[in-house]
Formats: sequence, C-alpha cells, structure tokens
Amino acid sequence: MLHLLKILAVLCMLVVLLPQAVQAQVRVNIQQDNNIRAGSISQSVGGVPLATTDFFEIVEGSPFFRDQWLSGMVVMKNESNFKNLSLKVDLVTNNVHYLDQFGVEFIAQTQQLKELVLEDTVAATNFRFVYSTSLLPEGPAQKGSWLLWLVSGKASLYKKLIKTVYEQRKYGSATLEQRIETKEQYIISMDGKLIPVKKLRDIPAALPLHAKELTAFIQSDKMAAIKNTDDQFAGVIQFYNSIAK
Repeated sequence: MLHLLKILAVLCMLVVLLPQAVQAQVRVNIQQDNNIRAGSISQSVGGVPLATTDFFEIVEGSPFFRDQWLSGMVVMKNESNFKNLSLKVDLVTNNVHYLDQFGVEFIAQTQQLKELVLEDTVAATNFRFVYSTSLLPEGPAQKGSWLLWLVSGKASLYKKLIKTVYEQRKYGSATLEQRIETKEQYIISMDGKLIPVKKLRDIPAALPLHAKELTAFIQSDKMAAIKNTDDQFAGVIQFYNSIAK
C-alpha cells in the first residue's frame, strides 16, 4: 500500500511539471474514412488525449483546393524540399495534408513550409502555392495563407481562394452541417507589400506610377478579347512588368 502511494505521488508531481496544453477541438468529418494519425489532430499530455470531438458533415462545397490527392512537392523555409508526395491543401485551416509511405495521413507543420507544387495529371497542369508570410519582410509572426501563383516579376500576382464556412445543427442532431463558399481575391506582391485587388479597374490605383498606361491597356481591344479572369489579371500585370523598368 505504501509503495502504491509513493507511485501515485510521483505521478502527480509529473503532471504538475508537464507544460500546460491548450485543449483543442477536433473536427471529424463523418463523410471521410481517413486514417489520420491521432497525434496529428489532438493535443496530448503524457500520451493522454485532451481534445474534444465535434462531428460534422459537409453538405455543400469543400475546404480543399482539390478533394482528390495530388502528386506534389513541398519546399521548406530553409529551401530543402520533399518530392513525390501525395498532397491536399485545406484552404479553410491552411493545413497541408500528406500521406506517408504506408498511406497514413499526416498534417504538416505549415509554419515550416514556404511553397507547394501540385500536379493535376488529369488536367495536365501544375499549381504552385506560396505561403503569404514568405512574401513579406521578416517581422513579428503573422498568420499566413496559401496563395496561388500566377505571375512573377517586378510586380507578382497571386490568387487567394477564400473559403467561408457556414454551420447549422439540425434540431436533435449531434452532427453539424457545413456549407463552404469559395470566393476569389487577387493579390499583387510588390516591394514587400501584399496589395489585394478585386477588379481589373483597381489595378491602376494599386500601381500608381503607371496608372495611365494601365488604364488604357485594360480598356484596349486586346484585353476585351481575353475571357478568362485569371488571364485578364495576369495580362495586366505582365504588361506592367514590361513597362516598369
């Protein structure tokens, strides 16, 4: 009995000495059968999970850039990289999901990542994402987001896919229903600043040194012939880079 009391006393002391953990809420999608490693989605102290669980069902939209796994590469902040990974990007949480060699799903430490390159073999195209904080001068830690690269140059252009989640719990149900809406925003990166622009006509004000030339170009027949919005924004920024020597 005395021996047992000594063991309990030691255990109590260890609990007191352990760092305090913030209790997080785990969101479990009942539509998926993911084999996510427990340690990647819950915080624990001494191996004992402290997370609570809230079940939800997505009835419209998706948190991911693409729902399917895409082959890709991640580039770390120290410029090292890992290739031939199976990746998915959650644009609600900005988490990057990947599969290890055994098919187990992990969530990467996003603050250690700089870029992602995803390959869509069906569409025969690549997507390059840049973490927004890597485009800003060094400073206090900031919350970042993944930006889809479109143009590089004196002025670079990115597209941000803004995912908004709307939740509703039906009466008597333990499961939340989620509807996810996606909106697009274009962002110009220049001189260590990120400048959001909603419409083409916002670009001249964002780049005032050549506002007159940009306005004329936006109103030109050449631009009128371009129907794809990404191509329109990219065309204007490419034009700016051609005249901004």
